[in-house]
Amino acid sequence: MEGISLEISELKVESFEPLVGQTFNLALDGRAEFYPFELVQAQVSRHSKPGGKRRQSFSLLFKGPDKYVFPQAIYRVAHDALGELKLFLVPVVLDEEGRFLEAVFN
Repeated sequence: MEGISLEISELKVESFEPLVGQTFNLALDGRAEFYPFELVQAQVSRHSKPGGKRRQSFSLLFKGPDKYVFPQAIYRVAHDALGELKLFLVPVVLDEEGRFLEAVFN
């Protein structure tokens, strides 16, 4: 996929806020098959302090299909506007709405 191809260190919550509600395609690192996940939240950490030398902490929450197991792992995350990134995602909720995976940036 084409896109900006940002480095992880360059990512900010502002990179993702306009993309909430859009589909990202996720694949376990090293596998070819992608699964559609919706970005449902891009949120600044409540413990993050603006300013300073460190990047502001934030998290992303993705919602996807519940029929497959998605373990805690590094995933290739593809989006038309951002290109492909590698993110460490952790399963946080499985309910009637689907399976939720979270990425945290500190």
